Amino acid sequence: MCFDDVQVWNLSSEDQVAALTSTPTGSNTLSAGVESSSILFDQNFDSGNYDGISFHQPYWQMKEDQENKFMCTIPGDYYAGLNFGSSAWTNYAVELRFQELDHKADSYSTAAIYFRYDPSTNLGNAGLLDLSSHIAHLLLNRPLEYASNSSYPTVKNTWYTMRVEVAGQNTKFFINNQQVGSGTDTTYRYGLANLSVSPHVELCVDDIRVWALDESGE
Repeated sequence: MCFDDVQVWNLSSEDQVAALTSTPTGSNTLSAGVESSSILFDQNFDSGNYDGISFHQPYWQMKEDQENKFMCTIPGDYYAGLNFGSSAWTNYAVELRFQELDHKADSYSTAAIYFRYDPSTNLGNAGLLDLSSHIAHLLLNRPLEYASNSSYPTVKNTWYTMRVEVAGQNTKFFINNQQVGSGTDTTYRYGLANLSVSPHVELCVDDIRVWALDESGE
């Protein structure tokens, strides 16, 4: 299995991308040890909007249960992605909650956080979870290479927290606060964040947060 120049979508196609607004509506709950002053982005969808996020409009829908609202893919023969953040971001952590509802049998089924990502070239690093083989991969540099691979079993209809951290050249990948990967980014210095879900995967996402880190990762 190889990765290079993974395409999510062309952001120049205005008819396919939802409007991007500048002020996301966030939650009041931050990860342990995160100062509110360091928050770069915070969106929990509870207000019923997706401010601060751009995406292909037909590929996602808002859902809710008795407790909150969240965004879910509409499965099809395409990658479903969410872009958020700034091309000027450099040292930061991206965290989100996700749950897989279903995926097509015998298909390559993944959910990935791209970071230091450039949507104009579809290039960047990624913390990727293979939902079929239950392997967490940290993919870095160009062409994308496996910096680390770890087993991480997941079950459907269960919420998990995925996080990537990048500071200087150091990167880390976590699932439910368990470190599943680390490596060195020698290619990318700046870029926004992206969640990419592979074709025929029904997956929901909530509580997207990004906060600034210093060069030491603190």
